[in-house]
Amino acid sequence: MTKSEQTAQLEQTLTKLLGKNHYTKNKNSCKNGRNEYGLEFEDGTKYFISMGKKYYFTRLAGTVEMYQYYHDNIEYLEQRVKEIIDRDNRQAVELGLQPIEFISLEMNTVDINHWSYLFWIGIKYKIHRVVLWHIDTELHYACRGIGLNKEKSVEVYFQEKINRPDENLSGINRLNKRNGNTIILGYIHPVFSVRIIN
Repeated sequence: MTKSEQTAQLEQTLTKLLGKNHYTKNKNSCKNGRNEYGLEFEDGTKYFISMGKKYYFTRLAGTVEMYQYYHDNIEYLEQRVKEIIDRDNRQAVELGLQPIEFISLEMNTVDINHWSYLFWIGIKYKIHRVVLWHIDTELHYACRGIGLNKEKSVEVYFQEKINRPDENLSGINRLNKRNGNTIILGYIHPVFSVRIIN
């Protein structure tokens, strides 16, 4: 198989992994004289892959590998996230906050910068009969089988969240029960400050 054929195969695989059907290659000129390369899908969403063509194949292959991890391990990842949510809900009730109902892990798009819609993995959940979607950078990378740094594996991420001491709850000093706050992944959040899923 030629490099061109391998590239096309990877592009098709990434398209399917991101829940899309068709793609075209996208190239944008930058002010620095270089080009940004990525894919544009049938609904207009785009995925940035590389700055310049030199590293396009390597970055594409790595991206496919990461999203493949998410698809291959979705049941395991959801089970571990449920453990964190159970931990958070117990503490929420103790503090007089609202528990949340976990629905699923959800891949969605977030508008970033001038052209990219980056496909982020977050928690779809329900509270007050409203369905919301919460993204956490570390969770996103854990679900893709990588960490924000080489020292933090997927397992380390989940263990830290599940086993954190109560006093490590972020936002505890700014707690205001009247705002209907809840705990998501160890952080206190106003429940309507996150993105609503249709």
